Amino acid sequence: MNDSNNDMPACPLDAVTARIRVENDWDEVVSFAFSQHQVSGAEPYVRVMETEVDLETLDEVLNVLPERSTVLRDTRDDDSFATLASVPGGHALIVGSAWASGPRISISAADAATADALRVEIERRLPEPPETDEGKAHIHTWFRSSHGPSYTCRDLEVPRWAGIARNYPEPVTSQLAQLMAVERPVDGGQLILWHGAPGTGKTTALRALIDAWRPWCTAQYVVDPEMAFADPSYLIDLITRNPRPGGKKKNGDKWKLIIAEDSDEFLRADARQSAGAALGRLLNLSDGILGQGSNTLVLLTTNEDIKELHPALIRPGRALAKTEFARFTATEANAWLDGAGLDDAETAKVGRVGGPVTLAELYERLGIVTRIGAPEAESPATGMYL
Repeated sequence: MNDSNNDMPACPLDAVTARIRVENDWDEVVSFAFSQHQVSGAEPYVRVMETEVDLETLDEVLNVLPERSTVLRDTRDDDSFATLASVPGGHALIVGSAWASGPRISISAADAATADALRVEIERRLPEPPETDEGKAHIHTWFRSSHGPSYTCRDLEVPRWAGIARNYPEPVTSQLAQLMAVERPVDGGQLILWHGAPGTGKTTALRALIDAWRPWCTAQYVVDPEMAFADPSYLIDLITRNPRPGGKKKNGDKWKLIIAEDSDEFLRADARQSAGAALGRLLNLSDGILGQGSNTLVLLTTNEDIKELHPALIRPGRALAKTEFARFTATEANAWLDGAGLDDAETAKVGRVGGPVTLAELYERLGIVTRIGAPEAESPATGMYL
């Protein structure tokens, strides 16, 4: 909307035909009541904020609204709520749902200056999101809901790289160590490609990377990458929506690491035929116009052999990092077992490895697969595989 158009003609509400469907979604009625101020032209300037704070009760909602605000409508059920309030100079709509990490706050006003001032005031009154516990990191999980692209925020248990480095053979360890040490790349829109057989530890390394990059980068895990890369509006939302309201919070300027696991559909040599335009958008996001200046990195994992991947993905210069998660050789595997802290009887029971094995197969030998989350003393210095 052009803020310079201060003489925008009002559109009478009775000249507009609007249709809403009301089943049990009374929050839609409240949202419609808010939109009437834009439909009529009385308050054409709207500002929208994404939040990650808990505003579960009406009192908590009132605490973030400016002084002299009045609640006009409020509806709540087990899955969602919507509150419409009159605020000085305009109106505010606060909508929360079980599929979003925090409520969305929309503000409308008759002029841009008032709308901006209301946004600043509400941002000032928002509580800080809770700090993440040690050993955990915030991760934004994206998916397409009935309301469009949405995300939830949760805490993910993350290991330190130093504690799991022994779970990878050379040269995987050296390549991952270099990647863990990266701090704010010069250019955004770069690709990280991890490939290797199932059970070689890609997911565990991913969690360690999220921890290592936590000071400067937020993890954006995409549940449905086939939809995200196929739908331009979903992809733009994924790139542009801030993980903190209005960019005001202390982490608002962080980079984004977009994560898509098991992305075989987009990476195979025949991806142009099977995935349509999705591969083109992925390539554009990685080092094309879409990715430039976006402070975004894209990490893809696949179980495919690199020879089966699309040539455009593996050409020189495309990727910030390209790592093959290899199996342990027999010598490396036996050295790994020797470092597991087993006594002589346990070593005899586990036996010796005679050929290449995956990390998962080594853990299966130790019986640790059934004891994930056990106290550290029960699995000394082995890390954890998921």
